[in-house]
Amino acid sequence: MGNRLSVNSKNGKRKIRDYVINDEEIDRLQVQHHIFRTIWEGNFKAPVEKVLESDNAEVLDIGCGTGIWACDLISDFPRCHITGIDSNPDLFPYQPPRNVKFHCANDYIQALSTFKDNSFDYLHMRFCWSHFTRDQWRNVVLSELMRVIKPGGWLEIVDFSVDAQNKGPIATKYLQRIIEQSRTRNLDYEILPLLPSLLPSIPNLSPQIYHQTRLIPCGAWGGKIGAYYEKIAKSTVLKTTETMSRRQGHDVAKIIEDLSAEFRSYRTSAICHRIFAQKAVTEINTKFT
Repeated sequence: MGNRLSVNSKNGKRKIRDYVINDEEIDRLQVQHHIFRTIWEGNFKAPVEKVLESDNAEVLDIGCGTGIWACDLISDFPRCHITGIDSNPDLFPYQPPRNVKFHCANDYIQALSTFKDNSFDYLHMRFCWSHFTRDQWRNVVLSELMRVIKPGGWLEIVDFSVDAQNKGPIATKYLQRIIEQSRTRNLDYEILPLLPSLLPSIPNLSPQIYHQTRLIPCGAWGGKIGAYYEKIAKSTVLKTTETMSRRQGHDVAKIIEDLSAEFRSYRTSAICHRIFAQKAVTEINTKFT
């Protein structure tokens, strides 16, 4: 599955806040990337292939994680230049490919503010819905994303819904917990399906907004992809429920075992959204003197 991205640490294990980074976590993120590439039939859906094939095309990857998406893309389009930003620098590869650079940014809005207007031909953002509050999404994030994109360039946002198709009681309880935690932090867990209705209010955006969804099966009933994704889903649930469950005297292993049976019985699928839109070729001056 492509080049191995090594953990940047002495003993193969780092911990950032409560997020443990080790070889197992790196493997999980790599497998997740390849699942996405498979179900979406590529690394992007926006019509940017010709742009990426040209010399010196500039790409920004927000929430780049291990850099696997950027490294994958540069192997297909070696003439473009990719900048990746993420809050966990220990995930970055030791030796990035030529034309790929990574930057640590705990605050993605602040990171965006450092880029000049019209800097990028293509902006890709994945798994970032929880990095911004509800107000930030509506009042800052979308306009900042569009600001740094060149006229005629493309924005593409990919993420999961805080929902699932054919979910059983255990999955429902887990998702409800995410919703409750999101509300306490003023995060918008419904932002993905809402984006197509929010984007038209952004200046200098072409009127056509593209919104696609894909289902990712959880369980071997969905073939190899389902089997791989079940491991990722159970690992994610384990990380977020382990501490609380132990405090309450619950058997975590039993919860995960029951969740696996539930995936199989209900044929549960995760719901993934992909939204992409183009910045108008001719910008409208919205600044008044």
